Amino acid sequence: LFPPRDAHGMRLGGFGRGGGRVPGQPEYPPAGVEIDYHFAAAPSGEVKLEILDASGAVVRGYTSAAGGYEMEIFQEGMRGPETVRVAGPRLVAGAGTHRFTWDMSAPGPWTPQGLAARGPLVVPGEYRVRLSADGWSETRPFRLLPDPRVEADGVTAEVLQEQFGLSIRTRDVLSEARRTAERLSAARRDLESAQAAGQEE
Repeated sequence: LFPPRDAHGMRLGGFGRGGGRVPGQPEYPPAGVEIDYHFAAAPSGEVKLEILDASGAVVRGYTSAAGGYEMEIFQEGMRGPETVRVAGPRLVAGAGTHRFTWDMSAPGPWTPQGLAARGPLVVPGEYRVRLSADGWSETRPFRLLPDPRVEADGVTAEVLQEQFGLSIRTRDVLSEARRTAERLSAARRDLESAQAAGQEE
């Protein structure tokens, strides 16, 4: 695992959420932290790449396995921790040198299939990346630096942290609303099945 370069927490111009580049604008590389790693031989098992914050907590994870990275979460409105799968690109696990770009986002809101791939952008600060495979792991530090445009506008780290907290709470409220809708749908299906079984009798 090679040491990542520090990156600025910013979105480069020319792209929108709908995809595509605005005609006449330069084509920029994708914004994010570029993480390079090398395997002399292909690992026999799953490869994991995890982003850790300054406290050592997993902010985001990726895997070479199908189905997505398994992550334990505890969001507002939940009765207890829950292990869910997080959508996202699969890691390349073959022999050779590979590059993975973390888009600096936390997991998105809950869906019946797991957590969405895209969530709020994390705040600037100290982070680490951990690569694991076949009982081996290595960790490298890096920093997310503030967007210079945001600093120029006088936005402080405290304000960014408050914005991130609000985004996370909004995500969790959306997740709970989806969970409630899913529970109601399941209850309705059970009721319809019970009514159908009663009519058959």
